[in-house]
Amino acid sequence: MARSDFAEVRAAIIDENQAQRGDLRMALAAKGIPNPIVCRDPDSFLSAVANESLDVIVCDANTMGDGFASTVQRIRRNDMGGNPFAIVIGTLHDATMDGVRTAMDSGVDHLLLKPAPVARIVDRIDHMIWERQPFVVTKGYVGPSRRSRKRANDDKNIVLNIPNTLRGKVVEKVGAERVQRMITQGVASLEQKMEKHPLLGIDRLVQRTIAYSQNGFGADGLKRDFAFLMEIGVELSQRYRGTAYAHIAELAVALADLASRIATKAPQELRSIDLAPLSDLGEIIRRAVAAEELMGSGEQVPEMLGGAVSNDRRGIDGDRRKSVNA
Repeated sequence: MARSDFAEVRAAIIDENQAQRGDLRMALAAKGIPNPIVCRDPDSFLSAVANESLDVIVCDANTMGDGFASTVQRIRRNDMGGNPFAIVIGTLHDATMDGVRTAMDSGVDHLLLKPAPVARIVDRIDHMIWERQPFVVTKGYVGPSRRSRKRANDDKNIVLNIPNTLRGKVVEKVGAERVQRMITQGVASLEQKMEKHPLLGIDRLVQRTIAYSQNGFGADGLKRDFAFLMEIGVELSQRYRGTAYAHIAELAVALADLASRIATKAPQELRSIDLAPLSDLGEIIRRAVAAEELMGSGEQVPEMLGGAVSNDRRGIDGDRRKSVNA
């Protein structure tokens, strides 16, 4: 593709290493990406990208420090920046199992272990023009799916096909207004799926339960939530019945049954009922589902090293690979 194809692409770089920043900037310029935002520390990065609609972000996890995962998730959840679907290429010095897993769970598209040649980073950007994973929407994670294959109990409500603004600009040559419409539509779908997630429904019930027990207001709303919780219980029981997580289905049935019995009570009776068992059961289910979804969205780190982590086993030298798989 010609340099002119990348003329509308917006990119940002953050790396504390001055030489790496310079090399990346020159590589993107050679690609045809004009004036990438270049940052050397977390504060300048957060300030620069807060309201930017970026297509590509090259972010060094060690430079961002403890805020790396939370920052990427803020972008993914549309809490910061103008494009939660920006391609994020992460770089990392730490090749340990925990370091890689933490970086992957942040929501990056690809992770490269340093020292990573600039050419390989640019290659990953080219790759993402054509290959983009759908997003998985869970309570604890929003970002590219790490699943190596579709599973029988996959819930379509947590999977989101996302817009690829990089491809739109480089290949399809869509204008700025069309790109913004792509993002706006994608964000609407993202927020809808986040709102519908079963775990959010359980949390909402617990919050209403606590509020009602404290002030006695909102009984009608609380009863509506019990009805909603019954639906969640049925949905979860169907989702996990006959799977390796069948215990979640059993808990969900108990939750639905308990919620249905409480929902038949008159509003004035609710305050005299001990709602702690319901909240406790909801919390147990929430944790069980969150653990299952973490496995579903994260898979095993050694498998990811052949996929999302550089997507090229040659990108990790033998010593580093031994360290990761140790």
